[in-house]
Amino acid sequence: YFIQSNLSTTQSMNTTEDEEMHGLSPLRWLDCTIAIILILALLIGTTLNLFSVRYFTTMKTRNDNNKYFQRLYSIISINDIMICLGVFPVIEVAFSPHRKGGIFGSYPFCATWFTVWYTIYQLSIILVATLSFSRLLLIRNMNFTLKPWIPWV
Repeated sequence: YFIQSNLSTTQSMNTTEDEEMHGLSPLRWLDCTIAIILILALLIGTTLNLFSVRYFTTMKTRNDNNKYFQRLYSIISINDIMICLGVFPVIEVAFSPHRKGGIFGSYPFCATWFTVWYTIYQLSIILVATLSFSRLLLIRNMNFTLKPWIPWV
């Protein structure tokens, strides 16, 4: 509700009554440009991360450390796919008149999307930190063996 009321207040300050009647936005070209950039990011990011997941899941190795990193990189790629797919509702809103959109018009969807979006980004930070910490462990102690099942936990 808060997001919708802020958008409608901002919109009413920036548009004339004629524009509101015809569904035009003074910065419509900017909305479309942002949506096109997001579509490209969605397509390129999803495609490349799918290739990464396929590569890391089909890679053969017997070394436990390699298995650990193989699984961790797979999880990072899957998380990146979810981030890429998460921009779809934003694209829909950018193409919608008055920036309301059909999907974001529902408060439960807005709240759920925000929660999932926030969780995915936080997970991304945790995964990169895990990757950095794992590398540090191996640099400090070359004989250390990482357990391959740990990334799934």
